[in-house]
Amino acid sequence: MKRVYLSLVFLTLTFTLFAQNTSNDTLRDKVEKEAKSMTIAIITKDYESYIKYMHPILINAFGGSDKVLEKLKQGILNSATIEKIEITNMSNPIIRNENIQCTMNQIATTEYPNGKFRVSSTLIGVSNNNGKTWTFIDAGENSLSELQSHFPELNDNLKIIPMSEPEFIKD
Repeated sequence: MKRVYLSLVFLTLTFTLFAQNTSNDTLRDKVEKEAKSMTIAIITKDYESYIKYMHPILINAFGGSDKVLEKLKQGILNSATIEKIEITNMSNPIIRNENIQCTMNQIATTEYPNGKFRVSSTLIGVSNNNGKTWTFIDAGENSLSELQSHFPELNDNLKIIPMSEPEFIKD
């Protein structure tokens, strides 16, 4: 009887771990899809869509969606054009109740009149509804503690990699 009980416990644990891994894979797929949609929106200058991916605290800091849209249409990069943004190295999701967070590497290639530059930074994905929708925060040059002063819900276990120095790309 003891063996049967131990076998059942082992099977339950195995299925639970498998379900958890499948759930993490599904979350990772969803946040990666959302992050890529956000990058396409900014590259194609679909600012209305891009704003939907901005964290609400950022939108409020700019004075609301209309003000953000106005700023974006004025040109946030002056004479530069974002050529592409790659999303790589996504972390495992950190789940606390309905709040899910993760980080990923964001590599942006931007074209300026004097050449192309590439820079890498950490992008933070945040969902407050069990992964149904995601908003994003570009860590830029900020540390986790600096980000937490503006976004207090950010988990202490997020790994923020410092922003790289811009790399000149020869054609």
